[in-house]
Amino acid sequence: MSCLCYVSLPLDSYRVLGRKVNMEFVRQHLETKKNVDFGEYQDTPNNIELEILADTVYVKDDLKMHGIKRMTLISRKVNCVKGSKLDLRTPYWNQQFDSLSPGDDGASGKHGLPGATELSQ
Repeated sequence: MSCLCYVSLPLDSYRVLGRKVNMEFVRQHLETKKNVDFGEYQDTPNNIELEILADTVYVKDDLKMHGIKRMTLISRKVNCVKGSKLDLRTPYWNQQFDSLSPGDDGASGKHGLPGATELSQ
C-alpha cells in the first residue's frame, strides 16, 4: 500500500510525499479532487507544478499527464513495468479567437493585409 501526503502549496503547486508512490494514483487524485485536465487537447493550460518526494515511484501502463508546467521527481528508485510510459508532453491547444481575427492570407500571389506602419497622433 502506498502512504501519501498531499501538502498544500501556493496556487497550483502540489507536493506528494510518501515511501511508495503510484503515479496512476497521483493522476487520478489530481483529476478527481483538484479538477486537473490531463487530456491530449486542452482549452487552457493546467499550469500546475508537481513535486514528488518518494523512496520508490511506480509507473505502470501508459500514463498520460499532459500540460504539467514543472514536475520535480526525487526518488531513490523508479520501478516501471515493461512497456510502460510516463507521457508528460505539452497538449494541443484548442485556441478560440472570438474577438480577434487572424491576418488574411494573400490571394493570387499578393501579400496579405499590411500591418500598421504609422502611429496616430
